[in-house]
Amino acid sequence: MNEIPLLGWVCLGSIVFMVIGLYLSLLAAWRKKDQNSQSRPMQGTQIINTLRKPWAREDAEWEKLHQQTEKLRKNDPSPPQK
Repeated sequence: MNEIPLLGWVCLGSIVFMVIGLYLSLLAAWRKKDQNSQSRPMQGTQIINTLRKPWAREDAEWEKLHQQTEKLRKNDPSPPQK
């Protein structure tokens, strides 16, 4: 069997280092993903809720405005002007 030249060893070593680096980075990303998934709700649930009620945020703001105006109307004893 022929001996591998120095350039072959360098190429082989660089490929091995790249594979190990890729493996370690994927492992680190996978561990980080597991920690973050417990703290936030699942995106699937958020997508389903958005599809069911696409204007939920706007409706909540309108409801808040409605509650504030009703509160102001109850505090104002003067009759409406015509």
